[in-house]
Amino acid sequence: MAFIEKILREIEEDPSEMVIQTLLNCDDGEFDALLAYAWNVRKLNFDPVLDCFYPGNLFPAISITGSECALQCKHCNKHYLTLMNSAETPQKLWETCKKLDAEGKIGCLISGGYNERAMLPFDPFIPILKRIKENTNLILNIHTGLVNKEIAQKLGKAGVDIVSFDVVGDKETIQEMYGIAKSPEDYLQSLTFLRNSKARYIVPHICIGLNRGQLKGEIRALKLIESIKPDIIVLLALIPTENTPIQSLLPPSPKEITKIIAMARILFPAVPISLGCMRPGKSIRNEIDILAIQAGINRIEIPTPKAIQHAIQAGLAIQKYNSCCATPLELL
Repeated sequence: MAFIEKILREIEEDPSEMVIQTLLNCDDGEFDALLAYAWNVRKLNFDPVLDCFYPGNLFPAISITGSECALQCKHCNKHYLTLMNSAETPQKLWETCKKLDAEGKIGCLISGGYNERAMLPFDPFIPILKRIKENTNLILNIHTGLVNKEIAQKLGKAGVDIVSFDVVGDKETIQEMYGIAKSPEDYLQSLTFLRNSKARYIVPHICIGLNRGQLKGEIRALKLIESIKPDIIVLLALIPTENTPIQSLLPPSPKEITKIIAMARILFPAVPISLGCMRPGKSIRNEIDILAIQAGINRIEIPTPKAIQHAIQAGLAIQKYNSCCATPLELL
């Protein structure tokens, strides 16, 4: 308990570098205590269930900018846009979503590349988003980037179900990885605009290790989102992706990832927390998934078979859904 109390005191004093250093320097006993505390928080606040999400082709991703992105962020460099379905015009988005609905798909993630202000060009698509909601059964998860008040209000009035929003808690990381002169406060402002809109569910995403694989700003990001009362929190972890400027870097270690997950569980005892699809694979995927379960997550996208086995042994029932992990269960 002494270690947990120290961490919580430091968060109140300085939710950034002091906490990160304490987490990084903790010994095995303190790490085990952190996991045990987080697991107990989960047990006190949630049923013993692990929700597992498998979006596949039933919940595809759509890019409204095709493969174009003005920022070419260092951790993506447009790579992930090429894996999405393209719908660069409102009409094409309508035709794509009408087809998905006719085929019985559950929903879709609508995303795309950023402009120079780290925003997506949603304005011309908003009438179509409203049309999709009024004429199909699709769940719409909108990945917005930064927004102004006007766009936030329009998205809410269009009836979008979920807003997925990336939050970065460190100014240097924003400038280094995105190449833009923005601050964590800019992200909080956008989140506040979105929360004050009629968008039904607000789901902040935090990428652990975004600062070139190092922990920096994750605790600050968690503290930033407290004020908007998130419906779900999605935690991701940096993947050093091929053909990007950071392809040769090491990702954060499973224990580093787990420390942030455990702190999220402690800071948000009653908010569902998900381990998202963007996380390192290969030899460390099993360890990440198993430790995340021990740290108290509620949901996970495409868990490894060994992680499911561990969850069952830990007394958790397994529920499976064909959706993205940012989707509230009441929508399914």
